[in-house]
Amino acid sequence: MPDYRTPGVYVNETCLTLPTVSEVETAIPAFIGYTEKGPAEPTRIASLEEYQSIFGTAANELPVFGIDHAGTISIGSARASIPESPVYKMYYMLQLYFANGGGPCYVVSVGSYDNSNPTVSEADFLSGLNMLNNEDEPTLILFPDAQSIPDSNLASYHNLYVQAMKQCADRRDRFTICDLKPISSGSNPIPDTALAFRTGIGTNNLSYGAA
Repeated sequence: MPDYRTPGVYVNETCLTLPTVSEVETAIPAFIGYTEKGPAEPTRIASLEEYQSIFGTAANELPVFGIDHAGTISIGSARASIPESPVYKMYYMLQLYFANGGGPCYVVSVGSYDNSNPTVSEADFLSGLNMLNNEDEPTLILFPDAQSIPDSNLASYHNLYVQAMKQCADRRDRFTICDLKPISSGSNPIPDTALAFRTGIGTNNLSYGAA
């Protein structure tokens, strides 16, 4: 009750509306992969323009072409073929993410592009995953470049997702989005791909991932 000490008119306002829940982000993805430049620590961004200013653009994985006076086309770079798909996919994934209404997210750069010999490493991804463990806000873990792990090293590919789901289970505040690595050989590539992945990741912490 207010303390009315002098005569006069006093207004005492009472709020009759129910308290509302403030709108907050419920899904904050963290993209772990290779970039053109940028800091090594997890970085929060909110637009593709911000990504480009901090981490650069796509890798130049195409060979250098030349045409002589006779119209003959030559390839003059160390990589003498056109790749079927880019090794470094994270920039393109961020393009799609923001083009489809994506909001704030985290980017964890695990290294710079190697345009002369594009390769990825499980150790780099695991290093980025460990850095992400220090952040409380991310709720989704993604590895856009992981499919470029060589087919001969499927164990490393599967272990990456095993470790990501383990982090999710330990923290209980995030979830892993897993990409299947296609198996093109054989007459049943789709079920073979699913079986290989399901066998490779084992049975632990499966409620913290989706493929």
